[in-house]
Amino acid sequence: MQKLKNLAYSLIILAIWTSFVLLVSKRGGSDPGNISVFYFWARLTSIIACFGALLFIGLRIFKVVDKNRNLAYSFFGVANTALGIYGITAYLSQKINIVGLHDLLLNLLAGVIILIDIFLFETIFKKNRLQ
Repeated sequence: MQKLKNLAYSLIILAIWTSFVLLVSKRGGSDPGNISVFYFWARLTSIIACFGALLFIGLRIFKVVDKNRNLAYSFFGVANTALGIYGITAYLSQKINIVGLHDLLLNLLAGVIILIDIFLFETIFKKNRLQ
């Protein structure tokens, strides 16, 4: 039950963050010679999410983080998966090039690893129990 609550809270936080990035990008505008405000925020989000996921995966390996109760662990899984799916979608719709896709595939990998750990780890690695 706590897993689903964390997933729901993560989606809400991600929706708020996405709204913030879109709002700031819309207000910021961009000049043809300068870097896009949206690109800056999207890239910064991607880098922070990837490092956060790698940090939490490391903490999870050493059993410092409980996968069932940690909201941040769930959030980084959801955020990275969303960034990776966005990267694939943007590439297929020709909004980003292959380099942009490669940047976001690491996010997808980290997010999928976290979500598999949260929801499927016990199913995949069943322990033989004597009854």
